[in-house]
Amino acid sequence: MTGCRRQRSTWHELTWRALRAGFGLLLCLSSGQMVPARKTGAGAKPAAPVRPPAVPSASAPMTFLPGAHTFTDTDGLPQNSIMAMTSDANGYLWIGTQDGAARYDGYQWHRINMPGAGTSNWVRALLQSRDGRMWFGTHASGLFAWQDGQSVGHYQSGQAGFPHDMVTALAEVPETGGGATLWAGTPGGLARFDGQRWQTFNQSNAGLPSDEVRTLLATERGGQPLLWVATSRGLVEWQDGQVQRLHSTTTEAMPADDIRALGEVREPDGTRTLWAGFANHGVATYRNGQWQVVREDFGGTKQIRSLAVTYQPDGTATVWVGTNGGGLAACQNGNWTLYNTDTQVIPNSEVTSIYETRTGNGPPLLWVGTNSGGLACLRLGSWQRVNFPPGMIPTVGVKALLEYTEPDGSRTFWIGTRNHGAARLRQGRWEIFQMENSPLPSRFVSCLLKTDRVSGGPAVWIGTATGGLAQFQNGQWTVFNRENGALPDNGIWSLLETIDENGTPRLLVGTEKGVAVWQQGRWSRFPLAESGVGNEYVTAMLATPEPEGGLRLWFGTFGGGVATLYRGQWTVYNRANGTLSSDVVRSLHVLVDGNRRTLWVGTYGGVTVGEWQENGIKWHTLNDSTDPALPNNVIYEIRHDRQGRIYLFTNRGVARLTPDAGQGWRRPRLETFTTEDGLPSNECNGGSALCDSEGRLWIGTVAGLGVFDERLENREYQTAPPRLVRLLVNGQPRKLEARLALHHGENEVTFEYELLGFFRSAETRYSTQLIGYESHPTPWTPDRRRTFASLSPGTYTFWIRSRDYLGHVQEVTTASITISPPWWVRWWAFTLYALACVALGLGIMQWRVYVLRQRTLALEAKVAERTAALAAVNQDLAEKNLKLLEANRDLARKNEELDEAQRRTDLVFSALAEALPGKVLDGKYRLDVKIGAGGFGVVYEGTQLALNRKVAVKVFRPMAGNDSPQALERFRREGISACRVNHPNAVAVLDSGVSAEGIAYIVMELLRGYSLSDELRRYGTLSPTRCAEILIPVLDVLDAAHAEGVIHRDIKPDNIFLHQTKDGEVVKVVDFGVAKLIREELSGEQLVSALGVVVGTAAYLAPERINHLAYDGRSDVYAVGVMLYQMLTGLLPFISASGFVGIALQHLTHNPRPVHEVVPDVPLELSRLVAQAMEKDPARRPTAREMAVALGSYLTKSTAVNSRGFPKVTPDTPPDDDPFNAPTLISQP
Repeated sequence: MTGCRRQRSTWHELTWRALRAGFGLLLCLSSGQMVPARKTGAGAKPAAPVRPPAVPSASAPMTFLPGAHTFTDTDGLPQNSIMAMTSDANGYLWIGTQDGAARYDGYQWHRINMPGAGTSNWVRALLQSRDGRMWFGTHASGLFAWQDGQSVGHYQSGQAGFPHDMVTALAEVPETGGGATLWAGTPGGLARFDGQRWQTFNQSNAGLPSDEVRTLLATERGGQPLLWVATSRGLVEWQDGQVQRLHSTTTEAMPADDIRALGEVREPDGTRTLWAGFANHGVATYRNGQWQVVREDFGGTKQIRSLAVTYQPDGTATVWVGTNGGGLAACQNGNWTLYNTDTQVIPNSEVTSIYETRTGNGPPLLWVGTNSGGLACLRLGSWQRVNFPPGMIPTVGVKALLEYTEPDGSRTFWIGTRNHGAARLRQGRWEIFQMENSPLPSRFVSCLLKTDRVSGGPAVWIGTATGGLAQFQNGQWTVFNRENGALPDNGIWSLLETIDENGTPRLLVGTEKGVAVWQQGRWSRFPLAESGVGNEYVTAMLATPEPEGGLRLWFGTFGGGVATLYRGQWTVYNRANGTLSSDVVRSLHVLVDGNRRTLWVGTYGGVTVGEWQENGIKWHTLNDSTDPALPNNVIYEIRHDRQGRIYLFTNRGVARLTPDAGQGWRRPRLETFTTEDGLPSNECNGGSALCDSEGRLWIGTVAGLGVFDERLENREYQTAPPRLVRLLVNGQPRKLEARLALHHGENEVTFEYELLGFFRSAETRYSTQLIGYESHPTPWTPDRRRTFASLSPGTYTFWIRSRDYLGHVQEVTTASITISPPWWVRWWAFTLYALACVALGLGIMQWRVYVLRQRTLALEAKVAERTAALAAVNQDLAEKNLKLLEANRDLARKNEELDEAQRRTDLVFSALAEALPGKVLDGKYRLDVKIGAGGFGVVYEGTQLALNRKVAVKVFRPMAGNDSPQALERFRREGISACRVNHPNAVAVLDSGVSAEGIAYIVMELLRGYSLSDELRRYGTLSPTRCAEILIPVLDVLDAAHAEGVIHRDIKPDNIFLHQTKDGEVVKVVDFGVAKLIREELSGEQLVSALGVVVGTAAYLAPERINHLAYDGRSDVYAVGVMLYQMLTGLLPFISASGFVGIALQHLTHNPRPVHEVVPDVPLELSRLVAQAMEKDPARRPTAREMAVALGSYLTKSTAVNSRGFPKVTPDTPPDDDPFNAPTLISQP
């Protein structure tokens, strides 16, 4: 694996090592000049370089600052002056302010006012004792004890022996035999609490140097408890209930008597060093019986307000000193670092309290309380912010970085900025090069490169965004640009020193319009256009050695993807061929780990990873939509550390990728670093990334320059499982127990939980499951509360899983809850239920037996009585049966006589029918030829004598049931009914009457042609056009009849006659003999058709007529629909072997198969029209007129309408050779 050699060191050691190396800043005061270069050709050399005047230098310190976040009252603090800090047994952070206390759980601040807030809400001291009580020492209200969310004690001056209302310090000293003693420092002396009362020790009764106790420090010496008591006039060692030793300016040569802060360092050899901060004399230590001043002045102040000691993983101690106006100072191994408001680490330079937290989930944090500035949280980790004094180098616009080793072993560091030129750090001093003081051709420095071979010695190449390229060698400047013919464009964005195929060194310069080559002192153009990349705006270049030998060159472009050249062969990778997620490439990087090589392409669509394999490069992309998801898709720069981890510098922080043990780089572990980790800003700058010789990563952001040192990564990452913090049952808090038993009414349970941690806790996610109620865990959410209502009786276990900002997943089972069932569903209740049922069953059975016995006795009595009555009835029935038998025999005899009479009548009528031709009825009509016979009579072709014209005469046929006066009236009314349908497509009834001989007759027009039945028998099926030609006239007739209140009731093919005339075919509807006048009241004389039977043919009957329901003209439309179905398919929709009954049932209950399924050529709309006409519900059927209009669209000729608004059917003149053109019947009788 490539990368810098790994070293071990602590954060402070490395910081101070850099400072001891003499890092400083140079403020340039003079300007240089450049002799204009003459214009040269692409292959010519530029003008000779010119050495500018020397640049004077000056030095100033540079510091590396930790990440920090400040909390103020806008974040939930009670007040911005933080006087004291501590943590409780749960790991929460507590602070005391000048207006109350607050507890921080990593998510929000919870304010707590003192019970005596009316007197003083100022908290000066905090301590949690071993018994779980939190103690608050106030400024003027004494001492309060707090436990389980409420006050449990209050001690003021004179109460229970407490000496004063102001508490300046609190401490708890462990006792030798176990337990601990609480001590309070006040302006009235030192107080010890025995659990009930306070005992005061002061100057008069215990030998304290002063009653004004400033601070306390509990420790031990030789295994024995020791309490350091600092007063305004000296320091004492308190042990075994008395002063053991006094330290002051007179007794122990202490620097001063007024001590304001104490701290103790555990040395590696086991000894302890006491640190004391004085009111106006800085900091001193006490070790091996000697006092020594460590530092007196801190940024212009000697006043110390607070002290704290922290330890690195290797045991190295850091002493933190809070000053009154000088900021925060840190001392490690004798080296000091000062943080004040200028560094933007702390919000105020008056540091009143310091505290370190190592509890919860996350790294150790240093909390710095200030006076009026709020609370700062410092993250002392591997990310640091480079700080320059105001007025020196503006690092906000850093665009390029460079570091290299000089021949003497020293290191030189360059920074290129957006608008302020370049700066060089060499031999501890900075030099700034700008257009005003040097030949630098542009203020915008976009890239930097140091070469040796191609330049014939060490040289620095400075690429600019607008002025071309500058070479700085041996203190001399040479400028190359478009104007002197050296470069294709003055926008330079990438530089690469490599060799050609012959091993000759060359410099590749990536510009906005291609790549220029500097080799052996001459310029040429690189043939990038031959690649076909489509865009020669080159943003990144890379050379990788190939296993087959030679180098492969890579060119990243701004909009054209990546082009690569190897042994004369170009290959392009872009979005079009599915390799890259974006064609805007900002960076190229190669990682070599043993025999494994990966190419990293940073784009505006994420990072694309190419892994070299035997059969070529395999590509895959990581972005904000993949798993893992990157924080942002804009990848400015890519670097790796010594461990082979990849760093992606984005617009939303720095993403670190570590390969997965199983899936490698396809699903790496992702960590994201933000401003909370120490970055100056989450938005990085393109071009400004560097891995220096120590393995540190430098990155420019929009808010300054950041540095990452993996050697400083805190290995003490704390882990703590998620926990249940509150349980509510029916809205009321309950004590947290591993197992909780609830009754059936306590079925609403709320769980509140958390993963304790103070660092990036807002990024923590939770997944929970109530086992026994839920089958799967919930998705990851930030919610820390769940409520379950109406839980059924049973046992439930609440399970919590947490995931922190680094992706660490922890899980824990927190509580088990058992909800008991109500008494009425318990086992003993069911036992009682069973016993009661058994007893009830036995009682019911006994009662039933008794009832049955009584019923049997009553039944036997009734049976006897009924038997006698039945015998009498049977006797009477036998007599009646004899009489009925005689009557039946008489009826049979009469029926035989009637049948014989009917046969004789038929013979007579048949003979009469044969004899009638030539007969003249009423002197008006001569019967010529018999042309048909039906159920009611015989039809003759006759002659109307008065007009000598041919007519059809229908003669009434006498028969049983129709030879009555009512039947004759029916025969007469058939003609009247038909006459009321005055329509050219209805057969015309000319006359009717009863002859003198008693022969009833009807005279009609004589038709010639054939019926629709004949045509269907001949052709089988008809076309939609032929169907329309026939049925439109039929529907026209029916519409006219329906308007007159007349229903045909027997529409069928036999009653549709195709009358052939010299002018063509005319469709005629015949046989209105079964028509019904629906608008006339059916009086006794009018019920000629109401014979109690259904009139019509079964295959064409509408469902409502079969059911003997009210009907209208839509029953005729139903019959037309059946006819249209038959004409299109050649089949009837309903067929049954059981005759009328079977067909009727199908009409009532079945839907026919759609026409277009039977005959696919039939249009879908015509098939739907048939289905609509055959709807079971008459209201859903079309009227005769609506159906005729729908059929009109299938006419091949003009679709003009007649006077009634119907589509006009033009009669077709049949050909002479059409056998169907011969004269035929007039009608069906």
